[in-house]
Amino acid sequence: LQRTTFPVMLQSQGTVRAHYTTTVTPQVSGVIIAIHPNFEDGAFFKKDDVLSELDPADFKVAVSSAESGLARAQAALIQEEARAKQARLNWDDLGYDEEPSDLVLRVPQLKEAKANVDAAQADLDQALRNLERTKIRAPFDGRVQKRSIGLGQAVGSSTPLGEVFATDFAEIP
Repeated sequence: LQRTTFPVMLQSQGTVRAHYTTTVTPQVSGVIIAIHPNFEDGAFFKKDDVLSELDPADFKVAVSSAESGLARAQAALIQEEARAKQARLNWDDLGYDEEPSDLVLRVPQLKEAKANVDAAQADLDQALRNLERTKIRAPFDGRVQKRSIGLGQAVGSSTPLGEVFATDFAEIP
């Protein structure tokens, strides 16, 4: 007898399913202005491929508005810093021996101005994220099972655009 490798063939039955299946939804509302070729029934796509695009016009306006709000908040902060500095100089010029209070030095107003700058920066960051979200990207490498949208369709943040599944590996339940 000699040892050898022998393939064993077993007849089996089962259902193969994708490891990940998901419904693609946008994170922002808008009107579909483009559907890319890799978002057709049966098409393959790679992670982060743009599948569809929403009209970005309103989101660009929001970014401009947030930028101007940030500029206004920064200008107010600069003015408040100058007022606080001048308040300290005035106190010293008057010849008082004791330390001035926070109100005299405009500390609360300065904190408010800094907080306004932080809030305006957060608004700008959110506006930029929303603008980027007008491009609906693939969550993983996969294939389109079914597309549910058409050009010109208005969609909300929970509107199903289609169903996709991962192609990295499959499982048999």
